Amino acid sequence: MIIILILVIMLLIAFVLIAYKKSSEIYIDIICAVLIILSITGLVLCIPTIAIEQCNTEKKVHSKQIEYESLIKQCQIISSEYEDVSKANVIQNVYKWNKEVYDAKYWADNPWTNWFLNQRVVDSLKYIDLEDYGL
Repeated sequence: MIIILILVIMLLIAFVLIAYKKSSEIYIDIICAVLIILSITGLVLCIPTIAIEQCNTEKKVHSKQIEYESLIKQCQIISSEYEDVSKANVIQNVYKWNKEVYDAKYWADNPWTNWFLNQRVVDSLKYIDLEDYGL
């Protein structure tokens, strides 16, 4: 959110400088050109990224739920007598999952980057506690 606000403020400052310019001062023209180029480039990159992230919420939630349930099943299997999968692989997969959940929750709570993540998808993510499965 803050990134978008900074880019918009930069663009507004450039337009204000152009509107209230007294004479043909070259350094003001250079400052305005740099501000306009940086802010428009940033907005062109950020706005589509935010729009793409907000699309297909249900699909993202569903696929993350399937991945979560798969990892839970693997944990249940290795804690039972039917040990078909390697404990090391399951622990590594659960570690990756928990790291992804932590990263998503961290960046969703960060005011600099929270618009780049879909809050509904992040809220649907759950940590997996290996101790619940005796691992």
